[in-house]
Amino acid sequence: MAVDPSGGSVSLANPQSWNRYMYALDNPMGLVDPDGRVPLPPQNNQKPYNVRGNTLSKVAPQLAKIGGFASGTTGTLTVSNVKSGGTVAQLSSGTYSATLTVNSADVQSTTTTESPVWVDKSKASPGAQQEWDRFSGAVDTHEGGHTAIMNGAAVTLDSALPGLSATGTGATAADATAAANAALGANVQGATNAAVAAADATNVAHDAPPPTGTGHGATQGAVLDTSKDKKK
Repeated sequence: MAVDPSGGSVSLANPQSWNRYMYALDNPMGLVDPDGRVPLPPQNNQKPYNVRGNTLSKVAPQLAKIGGFASGTTGTLTVSNVKSGGTVAQLSSGTYSATLTVNSADVQSTTTTESPVWVDKSKASPGAQQEWDRFSGAVDTHEGGHTAIMNGAAVTLDSALPGLSATGTGATAADATAAANAALGANVQGATNAAVAAADATNVAHDAPPPTGTGHGATQGAVLDTSKDKKK
């Protein structure tokens, strides 16, 4: 951890930004602060789909929409605004060598969650409506875990990028710098791919059968009890 740069994130309209030691406006679960300047909010998108019927029994067969499950979350990491610095030196051969190192970068997590909306819920019995609300809350909890995994991967990647370096050579200083820049871009992409792969593996573990995982939310209550149709 380090003190935030004094002029990069202060806003008179937001007194929280005056604190040089606070991470992401004291909201680490909702914001990512790549370089101590302006926190980037994760893009957590919702993609609802409709299910129909006036009973849970009619709705239940429609819930296997996302790979056989009622819900699912996908995510990506995007790196932008990479700032780097370095040195260029002439070699004894007369060619040049350049080394560039990442100073800061913006990392953003984007997730999309697909989950069901019961459009005929108002036509169902009170017991069925109550069960749907319980089920929907459990689905939200489970998918929120997937979103948190991807958002956490953004924070991890943000920490890994500063200090990443690459070297390039060329006949001129400009050629060497261009080669180093291309190599650094490849390294940044490699780090991003590795972070996404690690998050994907964690998400798979999150969905694994009990006792190691949640059984795609089953242990969290994301299973619809159609017997509640009969409850008044």
